[in-house]
Amino acid sequence: MKAKQTMKPPLIVLMAAGQSRRFNGVKLAQGIDDIGTPLLLDSYRKLKFFSDELGAELVVILGAHADLLSSVLPGDAKLVYNSQWQLGMSTSVKAAVDYAQEQRAESLMISLADQVALQPEHFHSLIKARRQVDTRVCGFYLGSLSVPAIFHRDDYPKLLKLSGDRGAKPVLNDLFNHGNMVAVEMESASFDIDTRDELHDWLTACPSKNVPTKANSK
Repeated sequence: MKAKQTMKPPLIVLMAAGQSRRFNGVKLAQGIDDIGTPLLLDSYRKLKFFSDELGAELVVILGAHADLLSSVLPGDAKLVYNSQWQLGMSTSVKAAVDYAQEQRAESLMISLADQVALQPEHFHSLIKARRQVDTRVCGFYLGSLSVPAIFHRDDYPKLLKLSGDRGAKPVLNDLFNHGNMVAVEMESASFDIDTRDELHDWLTACPSKNVPTKANSK
């Protein structure tokens, strides 16, 4: 009997290339706790902890405000610059896929730097589900599929066809509708910081365990 082949960890990508138009400032450089930890650094640290436990590579996609944001990250952070960030989120997805192909990564995990409520255990829940079902997995909240998500290399061509300011959601929905994506309940993925009001909501709620969501933060 053949031994079951160990599933390789995905290449992990943290998306941080956006312009933050709705925030009217550099949201990923804003402090999100009582000691002023920048949002990007906080997201990076949590994913780095997770990736180190998994033995996976972590890379950050930068674009707008790249000089400022690279300065808040550790000096050994792996960075990829998306020179086409003005054309929308799809270009960051393409930059992630291009890097994954260069590294010959069999799978790719995408997470957003502004999903402030996510913790390492949420990422581990995706890995656990992936090992159980041996297919793609993604977050699910408020009736919607979402990153963080893990894609197979067979999905790279679809991701490369994305355009404009739409992220990976069309690919998530297509895979799910064809039975090739498993959704993991992840309410914490529902809160991402897009506006100063949402940052205020987070700073108000973060000392407690009551994480605000898009539904109740307005």
